[in-house]
Amino acid sequence: MSSPQRPRVLSEGLDEERSPHVDGMPRGASKPPGGGVQEDAELRDAAEYDLCMKLAKRTGIHFTTVKSKHEEFLRFDTDKNGRLAPEEFEECIRRHCSLPSGAKLPAHLVHETWGFADKDMDGQIDFEEFLQWSTRHEFTEEWLVADEQERQLRHFVRENGLCILDIDSVKTIFSKLDINCDGGLCWDEFCQGIRMLKNAKVTDIPMSTMKRYWQEVDTDGSGDVTFEEFALWYFQKWQ
Repeated sequence: MSSPQRPRVLSEGLDEERSPHVDGMPRGASKPPGGGVQEDAELRDAAEYDLCMKLAKRTGIHFTTVKSKHEEFLRFDTDKNGRLAPEEFEECIRRHCSLPSGAKLPAHLVHETWGFADKDMDGQIDFEEFLQWSTRHEFTEEWLVADEQERQLRHFVRENGLCILDIDSVKTIFSKLDINCDGGLCWDEFCQGIRMLKNAKVTDIPMSTMKRYWQEVDTDGSGDVTFEEFALWYFQKWQ
């Protein structure tokens, strides 16, 4: 890995075992007196460089990725104590899932992500923990698919061994049959849909056949066919 150019002012004595925790400075270190705004900024830049370079070498993650993650970490560290409290980390999850600030998060998502991230179980997440978590889990389905209904659909596809491309085509058919757009098919919509699929007239399909189809597809006997029921029946009957 080629090392980017190091800042002019370098910080010394960064902890070798864990990452610094306060504003990119080593734990327990204090700023030198005086110096002015420009010098303080240079010191912060140097401390950030040392931190990011150290973690890049330790983890094998490219320096630019580590630096980008550190900048993200600082944005969510609203109290600037160098660690993310649960509420700060939850806001990070919302941002990754394209959810509005303060939106309710699925309990499983909060529990699982916090468990992955808080490795030392101290109730807070330092930057090194954040880095490891974010680079390993940023491409999970919750991150990539913001819409909850779409995630549920993908889960249904995986659970039943289907193909997402095939399910999209069935979804299109179902949407055309769902005339009142209530998310389910009533008896009349289903009958009309079967005739459309078979390119048949009303008299072409015996009522006994239509009722048998309905019993097959309405597996829970609710009198309303969900998309999941229709999709499984469609693949069994027409594929």
